[in-house]
Amino acid sequence: DGGVNCVAMSPCGMFFASGGDDKTVKVLRLSTGDLVNILAGHTDAVNAVVYTPDGKHIVSGSADNSIRVWDACTGAELCILAGHTDKIRALVIHGTTLLSAGHDKVVRVWDLVTGEAARTLEGHENAVSCLAFSPDGTRCVSGSFDHSLRVWDVVTGQPSLVLRGHCNFICATAW
Repeated sequence: DGGVNCVAMSPCGMFFASGGDDKTVKVLRLSTGDLVNILAGHTDAVNAVVYTPDGKHIVSGSADNSIRVWDACTGAELCILAGHTDKIRALVIHGTTLLSAGHDKVVRVWDLVTGEAARTLEGHENAVSCLAFSPDGTRCVSGSFDHSLRVWDVVTGQPSLVLRGHCNFICATAW
């Protein structure tokens, strides 16, 4: 089975989804801990999971380099977002915009309505391990194994700030 790598709470607060080394996303009822659904399809560990703001979808990222979008009620796999060339470590959503990042050193900006990659944010020199959106969704921050934080304009894809000085890799970000 292995460990749990990530957990996300549903916007309504009734469910949580966990992704793990067993290559699945498990959806559980918060009040009882009962297993509601198992989302299976990844071929390697699930490292990131998020709910869409409306709670209708769960998005998972895996060491198999794929992002999968699931129906949160039925557990049906709706689509696979392909483009990363190495394992995915981080996902974050604002509105209908998804950011994904991982060991391929880039942040990808996705339109969840169309399922298309809108742009790629490049500049990190090692794996990107964490992401956060600004409250208005126009900017994001990425943390990396290259010991840097980068603030990006999500619309243009341009970096607005690079923060260096950490002596080890960055594992978490918040706006």
